[in-house]
Amino acid sequence: MIEEYGYVERVGDDGTEVRIATPAACERCGIKDACHAAGKVVTVPEVLGLRREQPVRLRMVDVSVLSATLVIYGIPFAALLIGLFGSYFTFLATAGEDARILFSFAIGASLLVLSGFVVARLDRRMERRVRYIVEPVPSIPEY
Repeated sequence: MIEEYGYVERVGDDGTEVRIATPAACERCGIKDACHAAGKVVTVPEVLGLRREQPVRLRMVDVSVLSATLVIYGIPFAALLIGLFGSYFTFLATAGEDARILFSFAIGASLLVLSGFVVARLDRRMERRVRYIVEPVPSIPEY
């Protein structure tokens, strides 16, 4: 289960907004500019008893992690295999061996790149469906 810590930013009728805290380790991280978790605001269904600025732990439900993993890795992998083997055995069956290999690689690589756009679009949709469990904590631990 993936865990993050943060602070309650707003409690409203439409849900509770939690800003994910930036751990001290983020300052030393080499990819801190590309990381989107630290400082991000997530909205969770209203959790009773929370107040503004209260530290909480967010745990992503395992089903959400598995479905995200399937989308992020499964779609590009399937696109690559379909491009490589599908084009090699079906579309280019009448071409010479060298041409079949070259074109099947080109088609597989093209489908892999196109699948990146599909994954990016699905990522935006899945972000709204990720479920979190929110638990109050006394303080946010130092890393």
